[in-house]
Amino acid sequence: MKGKGRLTQPTNIYQWETLATNLEEFQQIFVSTHVKRYKALVDLRQAKDEKGISYVGFVK
Repeated sequence: MKGKGRLTQPTNIYQWETLATNLEEFQQIFVSTHVKRYKALVDLRQAKDEKGISYVGFVK
């Protein structure tokens, strides 16, 4: 099989970061993340309104 496949396996490096160690911390992170996402959507809609861009195809 000349020219096909790999002789070595690709190297995958993963780094995990612990953001929450209990339920209360997890809930704080969850809420914070969703608030930021919601604000980004509001900002996007405002920008579209200012530029007069249609909402067709805009995912909520």
